[in-house]
Parts: sequence; structure tokens; C-alpha cells
Amino acid sequence: MDTPVPNFDLFTLNVVTAANVFLAGVALLLVSRLSTGCHGLKRCVLGCALLVAGFALFPLRVKVPGNLMVILTNFPLFAGTMFLLDGIRAFRGFARPTWTYLVVSAAYAGLFCWFLFVQVNVNARV
Repeated sequence: MDTPVPNFDLFTLNVVTAANVFLAGVALLLVSRLSTGCHGLKRCVLGCALLVAGFALFPLRVKVPGNLMVILTNFPLFAGTMFLLDGIRAFRGFARPTWTYLVVSAAYAGLFCWFLFVQVNVNARV
């Protein structure tokens, strides 16, 4: 007996991902309110909020053309990922050297600008 596989398009995947990250952010926010001694949880909540904002803006890229929309969707995703990484490192008690974040941010900005302004090729960017 074959079970039909549901069709998932990009919009459905985006909505499910945003809902998942939103629920994770709410759970982390509740945990950070319950336990005041946990370092890094508020940064994780901020990271999840930025990720949800980026995922919420992502479907607008289809409707609103231009580089501004690409920047407005990619910046919250990158910043949210960096805040989430920093929050997890703080929570675990790992060292959080500033130079690591600066190098990763500079590399991301360089590659992002290259593929957005110099090599305008969506297939190469993705």
C-alpha cells in the first residue's frame, strides 16, 4: 500500500521553519525568565526573533524585486545566526573571542556583496 507523499513547496517549508524557530524562541524566553542565572539565553531569544523576521520577509522576495529586499531578508538571517551562536557559546561557558565574529562577519559581507553586486548570478549565489 503506497502512502502518498505530500507536496512541499518553498512557501510551506518557509512557514514551517519560521513557526519552529518562533516556538524555540518562545521556549528559550520562558526558560530565561524562569532561571536568571543562565548566561546567553537572551541572546538565543534575540537570534530566534531575527531568524523569524528573516523567514517572514523571505516570501516577499518573490513579490518585491531588487537588491534591497535581498539585503533585508539576508541580514536578519545572518545576524540571528550570529546571536544564536554567541548565546549558545555563552550558555555552554565557551570562550567568545571577538575576532572570530569579526572574521566571519567580514567574510560573509565580502561574499554577500560579491554575489549581489559583482557576480549577479542567482545560481552561483545559492
